[in-house]
Amino acid sequence: MTASKSAIRTTSLRTIMINYVPILIEGDPITGCSAESLVEVGKKKGYELITHCGNVFFVVKELYPILGIEDNSLEKVFDYNWIRGLY
Repeated sequence: MTASKSAIRTTSLRTIMINYVPILIEGDPITGCSAESLVEVGKKKGYELITHCGNVFFVVKELYPILGIEDNSLEKVFDYNWIRGLY
């Protein structure tokens, strides 16, 4: 099943991992997105960002306080170690 707005709307998962590919392919209008846009959609759906390590991980808002993450802005939760492993 492909992801669609209706599939996302009816999902009630506690955690979500999105394989984040920030690459735009010339001539393909459906590739790539920004991490910021994923966070925006996640918040609208009731999720909070917990890390960005090549993939973007979210947890349902009710469980977020248990993790003790004070600031879940992209700048604070971005894990640079995955980039260093690429080169």
